[in-house]
Amino acid sequence: MATQDIAVDGWGVSMLSKEKNGLVSTCQSVGGNIGYFLSYTIFLALQSPDFWNTYFRSEPSDKGVLSLSGYLKFWGVFFIIISLLLLRKSENRVSSSEVGEQHLTLTSAYSNLWKIAKTP
Repeated sequence: MATQDIAVDGWGVSMLSKEKNGLVSTCQSVGGNIGYFLSYTIFLALQSPDFWNTYFRSEPSDKGVLSLSGYLKFWGVFFIIISLLLLRKSENRVSSSEVGEQHLTLTSAYSNLWKIAKTP
């Protein structure tokens, strides 16, 4: 979980311009809360037959509008599409090696992390 948090922080900093780097934390907080809301509240409403029978249906049914598998398939496709769009956007930006910063591979990043962890 910590590695994912660090990776998302670094990705957020690289995606936003220098003037907007202070908004990375805000974007992550808002996105996290939206994710919790969609994953719990909206999903429970969509799969609940009682909710739909009470507020939307004229003829009761024993099933909700969306099942767990349908919900997961929808969000899986959604995240793949958004990831591909963000990947395309990030490829259009100037890479860190062109700016003069050190370009790290995955191996060298973990090597540096190990060196930092071994320091007293």
